[in-house]
Amino acid sequence: MDVKSERVFQWFEANSTEILAGVLALTVLLLAPVLFLAPDKEASTDPQHEVFDTLETIDERLVSPIFESFWIVEAPDGDLLRREPLLELLGNEQSLRADPEVAAKLIRFESARYGDTYFGVYTIADGVDKWLRDNGFGGLENATDDQVKLAAAELLAIEGGTDELGDNFSTQTTTERRVVEGQEIDYLTVPALAFPVLADNEALGGGGFAVGLGAGEATINKEEFGRDVRELLRGDENAIKVHGVAIDTNLTSQEEGATAGPFITFTIIAVLMVVGVVLRSYWAVALAGAALAILMVWLKGITNLVGLDNSLIISFIVPIAMISFGIDFAFHAIGRYREASEAGAESQRRAFVAGLTAVSGALLLALVSDSLAFLSNVTAGIPAVIQFGIGATIALVCAYFVLGIMTPLVLMRIEERLPPSGNRSRMRTLGRWALIAAAATVAGFVVLFLIFFPVAGAIALLAYIAIFLVAPFWMEVRRGRTGETPMREAAHGGTWPWMGRLVGGVAGMRKAVLPVIAIVTVLATWQATGVKAAFDVRGFFSSGNEFVVSLDVLDEHISGGEPAIIYIEADLGDPAVLRAIDSFIAELDASQSGRFGRLANGDLQVDRGALLIVRDAMRSPTAIATISGATGVELADPDGDLLPESRAGVMAIYTYALRGGIPGEDGQILAPTDIPSRIWISEDGSEMATKLVVGLTGTREQTNVTKARDELEPLLAELEANLESVSGPAYVSLTGSPIARDEGLSATVRALLTSLPIAVVLCLVVAAVFMRSIRYAVVSTIPILLVVAWLYAFMAIADFNLNIATATIGAISIGVGIDYAIHFTMRYREELERTGMRVQALEMAGAGTGSALMASAASSIIGFAIMAFAPMPMFATYGLLTAVMIFFSAAAALLVLPSLLMLVTRDEELETATAPSGVAVATE
Repeated sequence: MDVKSERVFQWFEANSTEILAGVLALTVLLLAPVLFLAPDKEASTDPQHEVFDTLETIDERLVSPIFESFWIVEAPDGDLLRREPLLELLGNEQSLRADPEVAAKLIRFESARYGDTYFGVYTIADGVDKWLRDNGFGGLENATDDQVKLAAAELLAIEGGTDELGDNFSTQTTTERRVVEGQEIDYLTVPALAFPVLADNEALGGGGFAVGLGAGEATINKEEFGRDVRELLRGDENAIKVHGVAIDTNLTSQEEGATAGPFITFTIIAVLMVVGVVLRSYWAVALAGAALAILMVWLKGITNLVGLDNSLIISFIVPIAMISFGIDFAFHAIGRYREASEAGAESQRRAFVAGLTAVSGALLLALVSDSLAFLSNVTAGIPAVIQFGIGATIALVCAYFVLGIMTPLVLMRIEERLPPSGNRSRMRTLGRWALIAAAATVAGFVVLFLIFFPVAGAIALLAYIAIFLVAPFWMEVRRGRTGETPMREAAHGGTWPWMGRLVGGVAGMRKAVLPVIAIVTVLATWQATGVKAAFDVRGFFSSGNEFVVSLDVLDEHISGGEPAIIYIEADLGDPAVLRAIDSFIAELDASQSGRFGRLANGDLQVDRGALLIVRDAMRSPTAIATISGATGVELADPDGDLLPESRAGVMAIYTYALRGGIPGEDGQILAPTDIPSRIWISEDGSEMATKLVVGLTGTREQTNVTKARDELEPLLAELEANLESVSGPAYVSLTGSPIARDEGLSATVRALLTSLPIAVVLCLVVAAVFMRSIRYAVVSTIPILLVVAWLYAFMAIADFNLNIATATIGAISIGVGIDYAIHFTMRYREELERTGMRVQALEMAGAGTGSALMASAASSIIGFAIMAFAPMPMFATYGLLTAVMIFFSAAAALLVLPSLLMLVTRDEELETATAPSGVAVATE
C-alpha cells in the first residue's frame, strides 16, 4: 500500500505543473454551470406519505379559482373602530384597488348580507363608510368617532352580519351599552381585526398554496403578490399596523438565509487566521483561502450539473461542512509534509512525497467513511435531506482533492523556489501577519461573492489568485535573485510536544477515565432521549422578522386556528353520506379539548365543504325555487334537516352551483367561484370528493398538532366506516399545512433513527476492511457513539429541538468523529509498529496527529462559534451545535480514544519502520 501510495504522489510531484493547470481549467469550466444552470426550484422537505399525496390530490381536484391571503390590521392605541384608523384603512384599500399590477389579479365579489359588490377586499371600513353615506353622515371623511361606533353597531345588527365582520374581530374586543346619537347601542372597542384579500388563482400560477419550504414558481408568485399587497395595505401606517399572515415563507427563508452570508465570511476569516497561527505560514493561508473559493465553484458547479435543487441546506449548511472537513484535510496533509521536511528530507519534493504517502491512508479512509456517513442520508425519504447527503459527499470529495492534495502540492512548489529566510526583523514579521490577515479577509469575501453573486465572485477569485499568490511569489523569487531575504517561512509542522504528553498522561489514568466516561455517556444517552422533534418558526426566522411578528399578532388576537384539511371521497350525492359528515362535525364541535378553533360566538371554526353548499341552498327559498326551476328536480325536505330527501335533489344543487353558485334573496350566497374548492365530481359522475377545513389552535407548538391528530384520527376512522356502511367505498384522509409539518418532523426523526445506525455500521465495516483489524475498527468507532450521545444530550439540556436542519448535524457528527478517530488510530498504530511501546506511540501520535487534530478543531470551533451570532436562528443554532460537536469529537479522539487503544494493544519490541522515501516518518 505504501509503495502504491508513494508512486501516486511521485506522479503528482512530477506532473505538478500540468495538474495545477488542469485544476484551474476545470474551475473555469465549472463556472459555466454555476452561472447558467442555477436551480430554479427549492428542494422539497416533504417525505413520501399519505398526507402529502392527499395534498397533491386536493390541488388537482379541489382547487379554488380564488387565491385568498389572510391579513390582520391592529390599532396601536387599542381601538380600530374610530374615524382615523378606519379612514386610513379605507384609503389603503382604495390604493390597492387602484394599483394597475395588483388590481389586474384581484377579483370582484358580492356581499350578499351588505348588498354591494367589492373588488379584492372588504373590511369593516368599507361597510362603515357605505352605511354613513347611505344614512346622511357623508362617509368616514366627515364622521365623528361616535358616528363610526353607531355605524358598526348597525352593521353588526344586520341578520347574519357577524358571519362576515364580527367573527373577524380580535378576541380582545370589548362591548358595553352606550347611548350614541340618541340610540342605545353595543359600543365596541376592537383592537384588531382580520380580513382576506381575494385574487385570481390562475393569474398567479394556479394550484394550491401551502405554508412551508420547498416551493415552485406558482407559490413564489403568490408570495411576491402578497408582498405587493402588504406594501399597499400598509401605506404610511399612521394609525394602523397591517400584517400579512404567513404570506411569504419561502421569500423570508431566502432573505434570512442571505443574512448568514457575512457570518460564513467571518467563519472563513477566523479559520484561515488559525491556519496562519498554527502553521506560521502566509503561503499556507493564501493557498487555503484560494482552495476554499475554488471548492465553492466546484461544489456549486457539480451540484448544478447533477441537478440538485436549491435549499438553505445545500446553499449554506453544505458549504459550512465543507469548510470544516476541508481545513481538516489541509492541516493533516500540510502538517505531515512539514514533518517530513523537518525530519531531513533531501528536498521539498521528497518531503511532499514522504509526507503525503504517510498521511494518505488516513486521509483516504476518512474520506470513504465520511462519505458513507453522509450518503446514509439517502435512506431518509425526504428530498432535501437526500440531496444534503449527496451534496455533502460531493463537497467532501472535492475538499479531499483540493485541500488534501493540491494545497500541499502547490505549497511545496512555492517553498522549493524560496529558500528558508532565517531570522526576520520585527517589522518584517508584522508585515507578514498583515498579509495573512488581508489574505484571510479577502478570501472570506470571495467565497461570499461566489455564493450570492457568482459573476463577481469569479472575477474576485481571479483577482485574489493574482494579488495574493502570483504577485507575491513573483516578487519573492525576484527578491531572492537580487540577494534579498525572501518571504519563505522556516518549515513548521505545527507539532506540539505538550499535546503528546497530555495524551499519554490521560491514557495512563485510563482506569479512572474510562469508567467516568462510561457513566457520563450513559447519563447523556438517557438525557438525549428527551430531544423533541418540534417546529417553531422562531427556530428558523429571527423574532423581529415580519413573518414571525404576524404569527404573534395572530395568536394574540384571533381565536381560530391554522387550517387542517379533512379530505373525503364518497358518494356525496347520497343524503345519508351528508348526514354522516354532519354527525362527525357535531361530534368534533362537542370536543372540549380546546385544540380546535372557535369563532367569536363559540361555534366550531369549520368549512363544511359540500355540506355547506347543500345547506345554504336548502336554507334559501330563492335558491330552492331557482334550482328546481332550472333542473326540474323538486328539493323536498320533509324532516327539516336542511338536506334534500333524494339523491336527485342533492345532485341538482351541485350541478346548478357549479355553474351559477347559490342564489339568495339579496344576491348570491355562494358565488360560482366558491364551489370548485368544496365539491369535485368526475366527468362520468362515478367519483366525488369534498373537503372539510378545521382550525387547529396553538400550532406554533408542534406537540399541539400531534395531540390534535391523535384526537382526530379515531374520529376520522369512525367517519370512514360510517360512510362505507351507508353508501359503499369511501376514503377519508387528514392533511393541511400543520399536519404536513407534523408528518415532516416525524419523518425527520425516523430518518435520523435509520441513517445514524447505518452510518455507524458502514464506518465500522470500512474501517475494519481498510485497517484489516476488527479490534482497531471497533475502537475507532466508539468515539462516534460518544459524540452522538453527548451532542444530543446537550441539545436536550439546552432545549434545542430536532428538525430538518439540526438533524443533519447527526451525519456531520459521525463524519467528524470517525475522521478524528481514524487519524489518531492509524498514527498510533504506525508509531506502535515503529517503537513497540504504547506510551511512546501515544505521545508521538499526540504530538503529531494530535496537534493537527487540535489545530483543525480549534479553527472549526472558532469559526462556527462566530456563526452562532448569525441573526437567523437556524444558522445560529447550527453554528453553536457544530462548534459543540467538534469540541466533543476532539475530546473523544484525544482524551478517550488513547485509553481505549491502550486497552486493546500491548507493548512489543519491533524494528523501526522506514518510509519508502527514505525519511523516517510514520505512515497513517
